[in-house]
Amino acid sequence: MKEKLLKHIRSHRARKKLKYPFERRLFDRICGMVKEYQLGRDFLLRLERFSELQLKEKLLHARMRPKSYFEPPLFALCSREDYLLTLAIMKRTNNPYLRFAQSPDEVVLSRLLHDRNPSLAAERLGSLHFETLLLCELAGEEVRNLANRVEETEREVQALLRDEELVLKKVACSIGFIECPSGWKENLIEDKRSRLASFRDRIDRLRRFILTVEDAAAESVR
Repeated sequence: MKEKLLKHIRSHRARKKLKYPFERRLFDRICGMVKEYQLGRDFLLRLERFSELQLKEKLLHARMRPKSYFEPPLFALCSREDYLLTLAIMKRTNNPYLRFAQSPDEVVLSRLLHDRNPSLAAERLGSLHFETLLLCELAGEEVRNLANRVEETEREVQALLRDEELVLKKVACSIGFIECPSGWKENLIEDKRSRLASFRDRIDRLRRFILTVEDAAAESVR
């Protein structure tokens, strides 16, 4: 019994002496950015005011954004002002993706990205810029919306081609016609087919962007 107890004590002491990989604290990472990028209180306003609407504008010409890498200090030594700012940033952006942020821009985007998709793999978060990942999420949503519009517009075109009276009246009212002028149906069909072509072209471009992101993510884990 005594021998077993001594063996247990030695084993416990040996485990305590093991060196585990050191992981920097989130505070040190964010505080390091505050000092490195000379962030001020105006950064808190940026956190409050940023929205997906600002990012959706970039979907028109979606491109992958390279991810920069920031090496935070082992222990952040900072002024009282930087200390309070760091705590405020952490409080307003509190989410699991924050520890993968490598720049102030990614700090801003981290909460939006987590709200959009809280189950992204660590490898993807660590290798791709948060803007790229968020644009990919938005692109997927837009593809689904456009696919629904394509389906709806195709039904309208087919109805126009079949001269369905109810549909014709509904469409005519929607564009402000009391009486249908000569050739209006042909012009409307042409307009809707033009929209279909535009929708499909947009879907193709968004899908190519999504595929590029997926390929880059797969490459990062090889």
